[in-house]
Amino acid sequence: MVSLSNGIVERLFAFHQLNLGKQRLKSFGLKSSTILNSLKGVDYLKNHPNEARSLDLKVTFADDSIAGIFCVIGGSDT
Repeated sequence: MVSLSNGIVERLFAFHQLNLGKQRLKSFGLKSSTILNSLKGVDYLKNHPNEARSLDLKVTFADDSIAGIFCVIGGSDT
């Protein structure tokens, strides 16, 4: 799972939704994980769009063990 929009997923109300998503994926027999910078928060992702967001996407595409990519939050930045 990547967070290419903003880092709101690290906040309690959104983190709960992330956990629900992980549980749903598990119920389908899928293993999930969050990529490097996904949980670093709003300010970090806002201030490091190239270093964090694009790096996460590049790392995800380069990893042959990853079968699917899910954005944990949408938005215009995604």
